[in-house]
Amino acid sequence: MTVQLVFENIWESWSGRHKKPHVPYAAQYKVIIELCEVLDNIFSIEPLLEDCRSILRKSSVGEPIWSDVNNLEDLIASCEMALVKLAKNDLEKEFHSIEISLIKQIDAVNAHPLTGKLLESIRNRHYDIYAKTFSTIEKLSRNKLALMNLQENLDKMGEITPILKQNVEDSFNEAYWDNRVEKIRNAWNWAQAKQFIEEYLRKEDAISLELRSNQIGEEIKSNIENGAALRAWSICF
Repeated sequence: MTVQLVFENIWESWSGRHKKPHVPYAAQYKVIIELCEVLDNIFSIEPLLEDCRSILRKSSVGEPIWSDVNNLEDLIASCEMALVKLAKNDLEKEFHSIEISLIKQIDAVNAHPLTGKLLESIRNRHYDIYAKTFSTIEKLSRNKLALMNLQENLDKMGEITPILKQNVEDSFNEAYWDNRVEKIRNAWNWAQAKQFIEEYLRKEDAISLELRSNQIGEEIKSNIENGAALRAWSICF
């Protein structure tokens, strides 16, 4: 009897919102739990609704009927349109900023022709031409960076091997450099080995020359002593 009264009170509180199901109490309990979860979700969005109301009060848009789906869909469509307009305004400002920057570059000395082409594509809203031109400029920038790195490497190479650097600069278009570049490490190793051998031989020559110099000195000393002895004997006789 107590269970029946409790369920009757519960369904009375849901009167006009949800029809009481004619099922066993266990099934009714499950339905009530689901309804309570829905009610918790509704309460959880109340702060969001209050934020929406606060924003709508500051605008010319009136507050919708929150229970009317069509009214809410119209409000959402209006908000999406407003966001699109804001995004468009931001893009217009960005394009204007790019135009000013490009104009300054065009006015500079030795401006690249692609700069003017890029500005024209922005002004005429030719997005395909803009994309292709911008891609070309990016490629040129990468090539410039590669050339700068190459020049830096050449400068470093000039400090170590000035003759090789000069040969590269004088004949870089020659086809044989492809083969030389592939074998540059082997050539470098052979050059190091040659230098090591030459230094070793020069070192050995220095030792031999020193020994020979000492030997010659001893021979000169011996000859002087012999000459002096012979002269002394010649005076005696």
